[in-house]
Amino acid sequence: MSCAIRAKPDWVRKSQDAQTVEAWKAEAKAQALTDLEANYVFAELDYYASLHSSDVSIFLGAVDGVWYSDSLVDDKTAKALKGYAAILANVPDKDKDWHPNTGHQVLNLIDPSLYLLMYQRSSMLSKPITSPLAALDLKSFGHFPAMREQWSRAVNHLADSEVVVNMRKRLYMADPSYQYSSNLFCSEEFCWLPTEFHVDDDSFATIESYINNLHPRRHAMLYPIIASVFSKMVPMLEHVVMDLVHPRGLRVATHAHKWYMSEGPKPTDM
Repeated sequence: MSCAIRAKPDWVRKSQDAQTVEAWKAEAKAQALTDLEANYVFAELDYYASLHSSDVSIFLGAVDGVWYSDSLVDDKTAKALKGYAAILANVPDKDKDWHPNTGHQVLNLIDPSLYLLMYQRSSMLSKPITSPLAALDLKSFGHFPAMREQWSRAVNHLADSEVVVNMRKRLYMADPSYQYSSNLFCSEEFCWLPTEFHVDDDSFATIESYINNLHPRRHAMLYPIIASVFSKMVPMLEHVVMDLVHPRGLRVATHAHKWYMSEGPKPTDM
């Protein structure tokens, strides 16, 4: 019930309207929820509503830990992005990259799986490129490690970083049967090529390396548009990261032995 309500548009405002709440309670009762169960849901909704600011259009979604917004990207930026997406889609039929098993319903505009890094075959840069256009300079190409072990040391240098170690601990705490393997999520042959973004103190993002399969000169106009969209998403990403760093506890304070005899739940003071 909580998820269903939080999936509704403008649910925070609606949850503060007495008439709407009564309608939801009646609907819940018609679907065999008890008054205590419904009260629990509304106490939880009060807690979730407290996480939102009236002047910010970012909301916690129905799926816990997922934040969303329908208004972060302004109309001008959205129009520019859609316009350039149409340019990428406007290619001869023989060159269209239809996603497998979608019945020609999903067209890949920028496919990271095309021309990806191949261990023991791709060039490894000896130093970072200075801009997306610098990726076209053959002089920036570096060496070709011949052994898989050399690639492992170069590509997986973060394997024992503090972030990864903490993630392993959390996975183990959630499921003691979990055993971390350094190759569990790693291909032995291929790797997508990431793009480096720089985000300043004002959440303004710039793209510092080229986007794989998006030609840095031919499609140069799209780079700042993508950076602009990412800039607007930074506050939402901060919410997600904060949830990972500081997981929330119980949404509603209950007593295990007195719950069904109590007057109802009380939101936790968090």
